[in-house]
Formats: sequence, structure tokens, C-alpha cells
Amino acid sequence: MPNALINEKSLYLQQHAHNPVNWMPWGKDAFEKAKNENKLMLISIGYSSCHWCHVMEEETFNDADTAELMNENFVCVKVDREERPDIDAVYMSAVQLMSGHGGWPLNCFVLPDGRPVYGGTYFRNADWNNILFQLSHIYKKEPDKFLTYAGDLKNAINSLEQSKPQKSFDKSTLLNLIENWKKLFDPIRGGLNRAPKFPMPDNLMFLMRYGWLTQDEQVLEHCKLTLTQISRGGINDQLAGGFARYSVDAYWKVPHFEKMLYDNAQLISCYCLAYRIFKDNHFKNVIRATVDFILAAMTDAEGYFYSSIDADVDGEEGRYYCWNRADMEKVNFNNPVPSKKISITDLMCDYFSVNEREKTAEGYCVLNRLADENEIRKKYHLTEEEFFLITEAAKKQMLEQRNKRKPPVTDKKMITSWNALMITALTDCAEVLEDETYFNHAVEAAKFIDKNLLNDDGDLLHSLTSSSENLHLEDYAYLIASYIRLYEYTWDEAWLLKAKLFLLQADILFSHADGVNYYADAGKDFYLIVRKTELEDNITPSENSVMANNLFLMGKYFNRPEQTDRAQKMTERLTDDMVAYGSAYSNWANLLLRFIYPFYEIVYTGEQALGNKKEFQSSVFANYLSARYKKSSLLSLATTQTDEKSFIYICRNQSCLLPVESVSEAIATVNSEK
Repeated sequence: MPNALINEKSLYLQQHAHNPVNWMPWGKDAFEKAKNENKLMLISIGYSSCHWCHVMEEETFNDADTAELMNENFVCVKVDREERPDIDAVYMSAVQLMSGHGGWPLNCFVLPDGRPVYGGTYFRNADWNNILFQLSHIYKKEPDKFLTYAGDLKNAINSLEQSKPQKSFDKSTLLNLIENWKKLFDPIRGGLNRAPKFPMPDNLMFLMRYGWLTQDEQVLEHCKLTLTQISRGGINDQLAGGFARYSVDAYWKVPHFEKMLYDNAQLISCYCLAYRIFKDNHFKNVIRATVDFILAAMTDAEGYFYSSIDADVDGEEGRYYCWNRADMEKVNFNNPVPSKKISITDLMCDYFSVNEREKTAEGYCVLNRLADENEIRKKYHLTEEEFFLITEAAKKQMLEQRNKRKPPVTDKKMITSWNALMITALTDCAEVLEDETYFNHAVEAAKFIDKNLLNDDGDLLHSLTSSSENLHLEDYAYLIASYIRLYEYTWDEAWLLKAKLFLLQADILFSHADGVNYYADAGKDFYLIVRKTELEDNITPSENSVMANNLFLMGKYFNRPEQTDRAQKMTERLTDDMVAYGSAYSNWANLLLRFIYPFYEIVYTGEQALGNKKEFQSSVFANYLSARYKKSSLLSLATTQTDEKSFIYICRNQSCLLPVESVSEAIATVNSEK
């Protein structure tokens, strides 16, 4: 018989609806049951595309004897971390304090009032059964031990929320941050010198902007190397496009295969910036392949974007994406260069490193392009054009063959914040690829959010299935940022007015009492034991760092110095942390660039405005905002005398230099002060 999750809309919860565990959804019923029966609660958190979540479900939660032990002694609650990042954040903090690490599945045992007493991530079934027995025995015989520990742990969690004193910053702050960060660079494979490797697009976008502003060639070369290795590694789907979560090795070769919307959206934006700086056509190809994959595989007919694609098919991780020699021989390769009598199978095995040396323990290879392609081309005596024609045709034929396999499941959940990241990515893509089709998709998604994700009070909901009690700062922060980006691309002030409205709402719903930082949630869930304040940038930038950047830009657009002042105060509370561990504060470091180096308001007028903007942006990659002057403007940028002649006004802090007519003059002025 199904458990109480059978009526839930989350795919992850549905996946556990037929476990013999008596799972309950988070909420009043579960907490009251635990209180009435005086039982510990298990809060088990994961997401639908998580490989180890599937493993623990199959090994443990589907085991009848284990389920009996769980049902007898605990009230068991399942949480989709994508639907409830606020719950996940609280218990992730608890588990990290207890064990020193975190991840998913996240399993936390708590008192009936929600205070945690024990936790971890993945457990083997035998270990899990031992933990269940020990915890239930102690709680029945010596409950005071848990009460004391729970109080201490809650105090420790609360201590993480204490505000830090403000400390001013200057160029030495950035220099020290970068010098400490450089010590962690992997000079051979890119990224940080460790395994596993995560792409960390926000890290790379900050480093590229810093490298350009300061002409730090080591930083720029590190970014170019990293992005090249990522795009050629097995972490990138070499046939269909789209990036997996992370690489388990130090070479970007073997990933955990789930594909997340937030990873791919940010990487599209990252490769767009990389193409603008490095002018490498390989990066342009990566952009197109990735965004076309999202539009083909993760886009709903109504215009929004799905959250993820599973890593597993029938319990086997990555098999859908992996190949061996036998798989290659099943492909009916057609040679588009018949004059070259070569084995396309042999060529493509070399091209994608399908060989004995690259095999995983399961006997398969993850396709990558890390081999020296010039050496391969010479081996088969091919010209560059012949090599390109053959490999491109072969990849299409391999994809056709792969499409015959049973595909992994797509979680069609709509997450507002992740969709906002994709709106930004599509806008970046439209600009770099000069293709309005991508921008149209961005607008369609933005309109869908406006129509379907606001409740009757105008609050922004986290997903199509979330309630008015489930409001999250990340949705506001990322959507405001996407609206600012849409304005930058279109100069349609309606987007900034929407951003202005949501910024006001966020101030009301999430602000700390001192008016500096923001809470991650609106404080409407009675059962959450603490309101978290997320400050560290991780795979996605923290909500507070995004809000601080939003405040800075909106303060500039509308001449609201109190907003830029707030952004500065937020940043000053993290000065020492940024220096010590820059990669965990990269989006804050983006804001440091804006405060420390000259920041310009570039205002365009006249018929050549769009063309001038495009030319200017081809050479300037950081520390400016752009606007088009019009007499009816609602913005509060420095005024100009005319909107008829094509001028470029270079302004700082509401004060403009004399206008120039040539883009080269504008670029020279900006570059002279870098």
C-alpha cells in the first residue's frame, strides 16, 4: 500500500510513495504525530535526480525489515530539497556541524520540536539499522541526553547566524584574496587542485572580470584552461550538449551524471563571458550546444524550464551516456569523405577516448575530447576540413544510436529561481550569438512567471506547487537580477520597474531587523527552528550576494544611494572571510570590483545607440551599466541635452564627462582608468 506521499506532487516524494516506510510530508501532521507518540523524527532530504538518494532508497528504504524498525520507532518525513531549500539549509547546517560534511541524501534525526540530535548523508543498510537501534534505545532510556545535546546544537546553529562586524576593504583586499586563491589553482587541468571537481561558474565569471580589469594573465589563462577542459571532458555531454553535476576525478572525465538546470544556465552565461573575452569559437560552439540542449530536453511547452534529468536508468548510473567498443560497432557510420578509406569506428574511439585505459569499473567509457585531436587527425591522414566533416557526421549518428536507449527520467518541476538563471543565460546567449530566438525564449519564461508564480498578494512563489507560506529570498534575488539583465539587453524600462517592485517586497519579507542582510525565507513556517541567512557562494551564488549586487545596480539606475550603501555594508561584513576563502565568496568579490575600481554609467543617445552599445561591449567586460537616454525615462541617471544625436555619455556617480561620438573614445576613456 502507498504511504502518505502518494498525494504529493513532487517527483522525488512520489518516488518514495511505495516504500514500506510510512513516510509523511513535512508539516503539522508529522510533528503532532511525533509529539503525541513521543518519538524521534527522521527528516530525510534529497532530490529526484540524486544518484545516492536512489541507492539508499533501493538498499534501505525498500527493505521491509529496515522499514519496520523505522516505522516502529520514528516518525519519518521526506523532503524534496528543491521544493524546500529552507528546510534543507537548516538541517544541512546541523549535519555539517555534527559530521564535518554534507550532501544528499541528507538524513537528520530530530526531536518532536524539530531540534536535531544526529545526522549524516548516505548510510549503508547495516550501518543504518545499527543507528536506528542505538538512537531509539537511547531516546527511550536516557532522553535527557538528547535534550541537552539538542539545545547545544541549536545554539551552535544560531551562532552561525550572528552578524559579523563591518570592516572596510580596498585594492589590497582583492589582491590578498586572489593571491590566496591562486595557490589552489590546478595548472594542468584547470579548476581547483583537487577531486572531485565542480565547474563553479560564478567563480570563473569573477576571475575573468578580475583578470580583464587588472590584466592578470595568470588568472585569465586559468579561466580559459578550466573552461576548455570542462567543455572537452566527460562532464560535458559530447553528443547532445548539457553539463553534468560534477566530476568525481581531477580530470573532468567521469561525472555524476545528473543534469541540473542551475548548472547549465550558469555555465551558458559563463561561456558567453568567456567568448566575449577570449574570442574562441570553441566557446561559442559550447554555448550553442548547451542552450539548444536545454531548449530541446528541459523546456516545457508553456515556456518554463524543468529542474533536472536523472543520473540513473533502472538503477545504473550513467549507462545511458557511456560507450564501449561493442557499442561503437553498432553505429552505422557513414563516411562523408569516401575518398578516405578509414575505419570511422577506430577514428571515433580515438576521438572520444573509448579504449581499455579509460574504462570505468563497470567496463564502459565516458565520452570525452581530451585527447590531442591534431595527433588523431594526422594518424588518419586527414585535413582539418575532412576531420571536421567526418567527426561531426559521426557524432550525429552516435546520438541517433544513443536515442534508442531507455532515457533517464526528467523532473519537470518548475523552480522560479532556477528559471530566472535561465532567463539571464538566454539573454546572454542572444547577445553573444546575435540570435533573437534565444531572447524570445527568455521573455516567454519571464511572462510565465509573471502569470503563474504570483499569489493573490503579489508574493513570488518558489514553484508551481508551493504555498504562500513557502517564500524564498533566492527566487526574488535571481528574478530581480534577470530583470536587470533583460533591461540591459532591451532598454525596456518595464523590466527595471518590475525589479524595483520585487526589491521592495524582498525588503519587507526578508530583511534583518538591522536592515543589512536578508533571511533566506519569510519566516512563515512554524516548524523551522531557525531562519537561515545564506552568505557563502556555492554552486549557485548566495541569495544575499545576489541581492547586494541588485541593490548596487538598482541604486545606480534610480539614484538611490541608500541602496548602494546597504550593498557596501553587506559586503563589509565579509571582508576577512573573502580574503581567507575567496572561492566561497566569488559573487561578493564581483561587488568588490564594482566598489573598488571605477564603475561607469554608460548612457547612449541617438539612432546609433544600439550599434554603439554592441561595439562598446565587445571590448569592455566589467564595471559598467548601460542605459539609453530618453526624455520620458523613469530612471535617475545623469541628464543629457538631447536624445537625437548619437552621443555616448561616460558617467560616474551621477556626473558625466563631455559626450563623445566614437566608441573608440569611450573605450579608451574607460580603459585609461582600469
